[in-house]
Amino acid sequence: MTTCFVIGPIGEEHAPLGSPARVIWESSLEIYEGVIQAACTFLGIDAVRADQISISGDITDQIFRRLYESDIVIADITGANANVMYELGLRHSLNKLTIQVADGSTALPFDVKAIRTIMINRTQFGLIDARKKLTAAIEQGLQGAPEPVAATRVWEALRNGTATDMSPILGPESLKGVPSIDDDDSDGYLELMAKLNTAFEPLSATTEEIAACIVTIGEETESATREMNSVPDSASPSVKLTLLRKFADTLNVRGGDFDRLTNSFEQDLRELDAQVSPLLELIATNEYLRSTDDVPEFLDAISSLAENAREGMSGLGSFAASVRGIGAMTKILRAPGNTIVRAVARMSNAASLLDNWDVAAQRIRELQQD
Repeated sequence: MTTCFVIGPIGEEHAPLGSPARVIWESSLEIYEGVIQAACTFLGIDAVRADQISISGDITDQIFRRLYESDIVIADITGANANVMYELGLRHSLNKLTIQVADGSTALPFDVKAIRTIMINRTQFGLIDARKKLTAAIEQGLQGAPEPVAATRVWEALRNGTATDMSPILGPESLKGVPSIDDDDSDGYLELMAKLNTAFEPLSATTEEIAACIVTIGEETESATREMNSVPDSASPSVKLTLLRKFADTLNVRGGDFDRLTNSFEQDLRELDAQVSPLLELIATNEYLRSTDDVPEFLDAISSLAENAREGMSGLGSFAASVRGIGAMTKILRAPGNTIVRAVARMSNAASLLDNWDVAAQRIRELQQD
């Protein structure tokens, strides 16, 4: 029987409602059940996620074993979760069928952008369309040898001794171990620091707009609640439904604004990460740079940004919970409510980059103390 292992962001099923971990769990479950599991069931394939492994033993060992042995691996790379990207990289070392799917709002990292990915629009039609595309991709992959990605081609060529001219990838043999400075056109410390002077401004502006949008949604929700409470108990349900439709129209507009802003937040943050992460890595690997006077201030700014983001994410969890509660009242409010909840999940996924920066900053501080 064909075996299929599914990797993706898991979150936490038993986390408090509205918390980032719970939102990620609900968001990933929608893709798993609505697209991946549905496509596999249609083809008679039993799909298994990491959180469904019931065999006793080390869960990490079992994940690695399934990555190695499974006929198919389907990777949900929504949010570019670090664990998922690591597992996907391990799978790419094998010449086996591997298929990528992702929420349509995901900004794909450079390393996997060139690999075909089924992008999912989280509407009823979008989920159905993605399910059809995934079904077709699985069928085509099982009918013939899978088209390997670049990394797989290199590993296979080296493993089998069939590599010819690998210098475009590995560099010419005569230059191995010879450091090159003159030919390195990448930005140095000063160039990266100069770019960061203005790089934080778009993110800060977007964050302020998001905060203002949340406040507006809260105020309009309170106003609609007061209006609903003012309706006499003797009034017919149609009166309340009329008020709810009016509120749903408003929430649709605000939800669209919130969705747009969170998209911008994710894009701004990922563009910023392309500058911050290389700079942190450069400082961490260069003792001279670690001793410069402006590094402590830079590290403090990174840690402060991460702490503020964690506080904001905590508030967003409560916000998402309240919106989900509104959606439970009537199906009229479900669509705009889901739009907002998914946007919160997108922000939570993107904000994990800030935690990565904070960890890197702490590592640099420890190196400075050694």
